[in-house]
Amino acid sequence: MKYQDLKIRDAGRLGLLGVGLAAAVIICIGLRASVEPMMGQRYWPTVGAMAFMCPLVLSVAAWYLISSPEQDAKFLKWAERNLRQKPGPKFDPTLLDPTDPNYDVSTFSYWMAKLRGGPS
Repeated sequence: MKYQDLKIRDAGRLGLLGVGLAAAVIICIGLRASVEPMMGQRYWPTVGAMAFMCPLVLSVAAWYLISSPEQDAKFLKWAERNLRQKPGPKFDPTLLDPTDPNYDVSTFSYWMAKLRGGPS
């Protein structure tokens, strides 16, 4: 599976998680009279945490779609140099192949071209 296909899959998963968090917040607030007694003093911290995480998760999903493999490779090099952080042991560096014709194409553009029958 190509790197951008993995990003599309993961952006979808993050999007679903963000929508689920938003739905949970709406349900908790809409049915407060029923939910708050079950949760007790954990109600507001839980609702607050979900409300805080929802835009963060959706922002990461959006960034996955906006960025290109080239930008991701530059960030990984920057993080390794400045933060002394290396990708995890399961990360396959061959996924970020600079010879890929879609290396500098945003994932969203790649996805739209793929839906139209473009890159494979």
